[in-house]
Amino acid sequence: MPCTPDTTSHPCFTEKAAQSCGRVHLPVAPKCNVLCGYCNRKYDCVNESRPGVTSGVLTPAQAADYLDRVLEREPAIRVAGIAGPGDPMANAAATLETLRLIRQRHPDMLFCLSSNGLGMPPHLDALAANGVTHATLTINAVDPDISARLYTWVRDGKVVWRGRPAAELMLERQLTALTGLVQRGIVVKVNTILVPGINDGHVEQVAEKVAALGATLMNIIPLHPTHDTPLAQVAEPSPEAVGEARRLAGAHIRQMTHCRRCRADAVGLLHHDRSRELAPLLRECAQKDDGAGARPFVAVATREGMLVNQHLGEATRLQIWGLGPARSGKGGTTTGGEAASGRNDAKGTGSGDVPGSTGGNSWGKAGATPWDSEEDKNDKRTDSTGSTGGDSGAVCGTTHGTTCGKDATRAGTDATDMPVPVLLEERATPRPGCGPERWHALADMLKDCRAVLTAACGESPRAILREHGITVTECAGIVEDVVGAVLAGLDVNAFRARKGGVSKGCCRGGGDGC
Repeated sequence: MPCTPDTTSHPCFTEKAAQSCGRVHLPVAPKCNVLCGYCNRKYDCVNESRPGVTSGVLTPAQAADYLDRVLEREPAIRVAGIAGPGDPMANAAATLETLRLIRQRHPDMLFCLSSNGLGMPPHLDALAANGVTHATLTINAVDPDISARLYTWVRDGKVVWRGRPAAELMLERQLTALTGLVQRGIVVKVNTILVPGINDGHVEQVAEKVAALGATLMNIIPLHPTHDTPLAQVAEPSPEAVGEARRLAGAHIRQMTHCRRCRADAVGLLHHDRSRELAPLLRECAQKDDGAGARPFVAVATREGMLVNQHLGEATRLQIWGLGPARSGKGGTTTGGEAASGRNDAKGTGSGDVPGSTGGNSWGKAGATPWDSEEDKNDKRTDSTGSTGGDSGAVCGTTHGTTCGKDATRAGTDATDMPVPVLLEERATPRPGCGPERWHALADMLKDCRAVLTAACGESPRAILREHGITVTECAGIVEDVVGAVLAGLDVNAFRARKGGVSKGCCRGGGDGC
């Protein structure tokens, strides 16, 4: 007999429940389809609590395992939610798969989403069928002239909208989503960011409209000025201004007053968040193989193909390396791919059978490539919905009795049946000039890579790639040597790059090239 969750146990929707019922946010949605004027997802600080911030990104399978382990440590959890770090419905496949897995394992768990609403209407039936009990929509205005001042751009499919057309599209989708959620019995809360000088005189109209469509709760959140955003210089509204806005809106809809502006990886009780404490667990789960052999490769930024010597921002192409078939014998082992499976092709069509990312299939055979999955063989590199998160720093692990660094990769002692690095292909990088979106696109392209080896890298790409589970290692040396160390799980400190002398100037990682 199906279990019916107790919808009154959601700590955000019921203030009394917040004292004893916890929540966990599962960060499976890295991409966003809207750039809000107050949002910046480039930075992750464990001391900072705001939407869009997370210590890692999980695949659906990793999220299900992470939830199991969180419940062992925090039995007060009653709600599993997806609130980013992007928008759940901009990552619809990952979101729906996560819902399905959680519902299978925990049928009594409440499940909620927090979305801007733009991509939600086509998935309303699927959300209801997969057991979503609560949803939060961020609606900052019901007048397009006002909301146009709050959004830099809106992306619908492959079309990017700006200005009033973007605002009109947003409002249409948001109201459709709100109506559809209510019709399907899903409890809806509306978040409104209070921005002085823009929508602070408009909040009551928002409250009146969303209440008429069936929303049961409204959360007026004061603007949190964030660095590197269009609204960074707008002052945070005073407590008195927030109180007055809630008083006016409260005439139409019940007000939430206990919001903690949760992170995308928040976990625990609202008044006792444990995201900092459990961040290592999140990162551990993000690095775990989810059963698809998801990250067997390493990307390399190189000028001439022999040395790791190129700044990531300057790279127009990246080499992709993996492990070739084991070579039998003792002593005298080098890591040169040309001696392994025939390093005769840099496009991924060599004759050697190289372990790929399809759960045991080799992609050296005709028609298969290292980024193929069973469902994507005819739709390569289109939409990554399973990006994973990870920690910063070099990839390292057990040495299995060998030495570390350069000496380990060219060990001449008992190197029996050791796989060797092989150059698989080259991939073109996204074009410069599109800011952080360039690095999100690069992460999408490198979803089968565990690390990027580069001579230097800016702060922004490092943080964004780490968010997607890709470690950026600044290093120098012969490509095969460094790749061999990384793929063998060895310490790469011996290859650490010297600072300076690599890029044309100071790189801030803005996506504009260097």
